[in-house]
Amino acid sequence: MFDLVQWLPADAADAFARRVKRRQYQAGQLIYAQGDEGAEMYRIVSGHVRMLARTEEGREVVFLRFGPGDCFGVSSLIDDAPRPHTAEAASAVEMEVLSRRDCNELRSEYRGFDAGLLQLMSRMMRYSSGLFRELSLGGIEQRIALRILQGVEAASKAAPRDGPGELALSQSEIALMVGASRQTVNRILNRMQDAGIIATEYNNIVVKDMTGLRGLAVSAPDD
Repeated sequence: MFDLVQWLPADAADAFARRVKRRQYQAGQLIYAQGDEGAEMYRIVSGHVRMLARTEEGREVVFLRFGPGDCFGVSSLIDDAPRPHTAEAASAVEMEVLSRRDCNELRSEYRGFDAGLLQLMSRMMRYSSGLFRELSLGGIEQRIALRILQGVEAASKAAPRDGPGELALSQSEIALMVGASRQTVNRILNRMQDAGIIATEYNNIVVKDMTGLRGLAVSAPDD
């Protein structure tokens, strides 16, 4: 969904591939913290990264989970402002890392690279607008269904497979993503399971009925 390379012409994509460096993170490792200076952008090769915000009191909300192919950390390279959120490895992660200097050189040398960055930032802005609408107008069940649907669709694009969609996501993380208690998430997931839409396993969700899940994501009654 947020893969910069999909918008790059071949010459810019090749130049990008030559400039990036590979880096690995362990599950739970901090990639950068809210307020840090941004000196790099990232593209995930394998694993997942979660974007979150924390208050001074320690409360946190997870508003996005990136998977293979997704790029992040771009805005601070564009506007030189501090990181607007915290990025943590949600699993073991391998990433391609592009420095600020290399990013600026690619923007100068390849017009297509600069245009690709604009496409990426536009996609992220549209997602943020949808997230605000979802949090403002949607019920808890709808928000949970949307998170599961988005996660399964992103995983399917990264690694196409036959059969039901699967998503490695704990109830605690879903709760942080939708702004609800774990108990509420558990109750709604059980309701979705009873309806034959999903099956829950340990930190894993299997979608049995994609049509039913999409129906909940479009319109679900508040809990």
